[in-house]
Amino acid sequence: MGGVDRMDQNIENYRVSIRSKKWWWPLFMYCLDLSIQQAWHLYRQTDTSSEKGLDLLAFRRAVAKVYLARARSRPDAGRGRPASLDKRLPTAVRFDRTDHLITPWPTQLRCSHCCLKTKHKFLKCQTPVHDRCFKDFHTE
Repeated sequence: MGGVDRMDQNIENYRVSIRSKKWWWPLFMYCLDLSIQQAWHLYRQTDTSSEKGLDLLAFRRAVAKVYLARARSRPDAGRGRPASLDKRLPTAVRFDRTDHLITPWPTQLRCSHCCLKTKHKFLKCQTPVHDRCFKDFHTE
């Protein structure tokens, strides 16, 4: 078997199969499978130990474990919606009753109290809040 035939066989053995309605998803998965197969091929060529090294399945598992461990070790900051307002805005700043000046904002934002759209923001705490929600938000 030639190199291309062997590559096709290796990719077919451990193909990532996820059904999707997106037309580009199979192309993306093929590129991912191809890059893992080529990385395994380079690993086998550069492996200097007397053993054969990892087979393709063990290599794929090792790569997956590395990326999963890396994803678990990162803090969750910046991903998804914040869990609560207290993590974004300290209670001491929210309830200190000083210098919470409301200013117009050029873009629409979600009110931190009622979740409706607003075009106002507080300068001190950088929190979008309606002028009618000001009292409830800063005195609870």
